Amino acid sequence: MTDMNLVQSPARHCLGLAEAVIDLSAIRDNVRTIQQRLAPGTEVLAVVKADAFGHGAVQVARAAIEAGATWLGVARADEALRLRAAGLTVPILTWLYDATDLMWLSDVDVSVSTVAELHQVISAPTVRDVHLKLDTGLHRGGSSPDQWIERRIRRGDGVSYGHDHVAPRDTTIALIPLGYADGIPRVAEPEAQKPRLDFAREVCTNCRALELSRDRSCLSCDRQHCFDLQ
Repeated sequence: MTDMNLVQSPARHCLGLAEAVIDLSAIRDNVRTIQQRLAPGTEVLAVVKADAFGHGAVQVARAAIEAGATWLGVARADEALRLRAAGLTVPILTWLYDATDLMWLSDVDVSVSTVAELHQVISAPTVRDVHLKLDTGLHRGGSSPDQWIERRIRRGDGVSYGHDHVAPRDTTIALIPLGYADGIPRVAEPEAQKPRLDFAREVCTNCRALELSRDRSCLSCDRQHCFDLQ
């Protein structure tokens, strides 16, 4: 069991829930296989957000680094800080943070999605390295003149993985920094969002894409409320 990581639900002992045993040697093999397909000297960033998708962030990160990964990627600032507290020293990139988080990220790289977010980051004296996030077609964020939390898309543009939603008109997409890693079900009911939001189609690991109604806009500082209607 020395090469295994046991992942248990916090409620396991009182509810009798299942547990998962993660084979860390498989993580190493996956990283090595990816490296073999890359040009020599290419760096590899292992994404360990959402507790490495439930596999155990610190243990998976260490296994990936042992196999040759040179970077770690997380979604939230607190995830990066936990990796640093565990003694991991490789470069770390995070892309969900607020102004307070930036005060603690002196040795963590951050990405920016808009000009407005870039201005916020460069005003923080603790931030050293900044990465520009480009929209490669998911329309959930990326470099543009718009606010980071708000994306204007054209008729026919697809949104997020698989482009399951194709905009029937020019519209605005808001990104809510809550996803299924935070307990939002992937089958979240669209009708619950009306009339303020026209649809709620895409729930991802750490964010949710929502179409704003035609007469509404939002800013990156707007507060969002999430209710469990079940």
